[in-house]
Amino acid sequence: MGNKKWAKVNDGQGDSYYQDIAFYNGRFYAMDVMGLTIAVDPSSLEVTQVAAPMSTYGHRYVGFIKTAFIFTGSSFRGVKDDFPGWDAGLFDMEDNVAQPLKSVIGYS
Repeated sequence: MGNKKWAKVNDGQGDSYYQDIAFYNGRFYAMDVMGLTIAVDPSSLEVTQVAAPMSTYGHRYVGFIKTAFIFTGSSFRGVKDDFPGWDAGLFDMEDNVAQPLKSVIGYS
């Protein structure tokens, strides 16, 4: 680290547009709108994919919570108002596990 200018990172995805960036355990993590999450080593600029993009366009990223992020799905717009939270999920960056938000300990 210690560069005085920005460096372009080759993530193999072409022109990428990331929605959020975090620094955790010595690496940068970036996530795009589809959930593709990469880790970047700041000294070598080596890129590692840590989560594949979601397979459908019916999801929306909401935000980070420590080492996880919350996302929502909007596939069944006519029904989701009757069942709040049914389509929300949490992706844990430490365990690389996605699960429904309602199954997360402490969710109410």
